[in-house]
Parts: sequence; C-alpha cells; structure tokens
Amino acid sequence: MDDFLFSCNQDKYIISADGTPTFYNHSFNACYHSLRDGALKETLHKHIYPPMHICKMLEKETLYILDICFGLGYNSFCTALEYYKAGFLGNIHIISPEIDKGVLDKISLFKAHPWQGLEIGRILEELRKDSCSMLLDNIKLEVIFDDAFNVLNTLKQRNIHFNVIYHDAFSRRSTPRFWDLDFFLDLYSLLLNDGVMTSYSLSKATINTAIKAGFFVYVYNSGFCQKSALFLKSTFNDKNLIPAS
Repeated sequence: MDDFLFSCNQDKYIISADGTPTFYNHSFNACYHSLRDGALKETLHKHIYPPMHICKMLEKETLYILDICFGLGYNSFCTALEYYKAGFLGNIHIISPEIDKGVLDKISLFKAHPWQGLEIGRILEELRKDSCSMLLDNIKLEVIFDDAFNVLNTLKQRNIHFNVIYHDAFSRRSTPRFWDLDFFLDLYSLLLNDGVMTSYSLSKATINTAIKAGFFVYVYNSGFCQKSALFLKSTFNDKNLIPAS
C-alpha cells in the first residue's frame, strides 16, 4: 500500500485521510485512528469538541479528564491546545493509562505532527522519565504505563472522579474487555454526575452495554466525520444529539 511509509517495531506508519499521521498496530491488528476520517479530525470532532461545546466544559474552573488509552497522544495533546485556544483559564489534569511505553517512540517518529504550540520533544522526554508532563502552564498530563484495568482500580481507591472520559480504546474485536459491562460500570462510577464520556463506537453492542451500565446514550453527528457517541448520566437536550435506541 502506498500509504505505508516505514515500520517501527513491526508497526506501520500511515498518513490518514486528513493528512495527519497514525500507526497500524500489529499486536492488536488495528489502526490507532480511523483512516477514513483522519487522525486529527476524528480526535477533534469525536472526543474534544463535544465536551467543550455541547457539555460546556469550558465553563468549569477545574477539569479532570480520563483518556483511555494514551496511544499516540492525540486526545491528550489536542485537549491542551484546543482548551488553550478557546481561552480556558482553569486547570486541567489529564490521566491516561497506556500499556505500551513504545508509543512514545512512535510519536517521536512523526515527520510532522499536528500539535504546533506544544513542546513535543520536551513532553516525550518528561513522560519517559517521570510519566508526567506539564503540557501547558495549567494543563498536566499523567500517563500511567500499566494495564488500564489496574489503573482504574487505583483511581477508584484514590477516589478520583472525572468530568470527561475519552473512551478511545481499540475495537471490541481487538480489545473485548474494554467494551464489556464490568468495564463500563467502572467508567460510570468514575464519571461525575454532570460529566460526559465520548466514544467513536456506535455499535448495537456498545449502546446496549452502556445503557445496562446506567448511561444515557446519544448519537452525535459533527458533519465532519462519521457519527460518534456521547454517554451521560442524565437526559440531555441538544439539537446536535439524538437519543440512541
């Protein structure tokens, strides 16, 4: 395939439809992003913008965000940039589990990255050393290099709750435990009552599992990429959201 440029630990570097880079992960037989939507477009329109603009997270003084999983960093890095560009003056603490520390090496191989304004080289070195980095003055990223299920147990013990959860794991076929009822119940317990969880998945199985866990599920159509899902703890009225059935 012409899009495959080179390999990194048997994983392949790909330029997605919007011109931004991603990787194909051979361990999970899946890409980190939708090639059809584009890595950056998918990140912004399925995960970053809906909480910001529909669920009014810009009005909060402090935000706790759970990014499952860190992957190539798009969700966490774009969060920092987009909230900064929107004039957010509060503090943001992003916590992200990630089982593969090699993702930092993948990010460092990007010939061009879409996060202009962030010191990516510095951030990657700090994550390698301490697993924490200040992305910007008021935005902290903590990547916990461990199995996500261990991380969630620790978060519950620490009694940390989140305004926003990005559920952006690989597909149900590749990582079924990330899509089962027990995992969704854990996510429900970690989400604040006025919080929101985002997901690219609108499969019937995902919708049914989320509803069983207690979520109200809504379909969101940005018009810029494929439809996505928002999971909330109460009903929500917005012209851009359609209740899933």
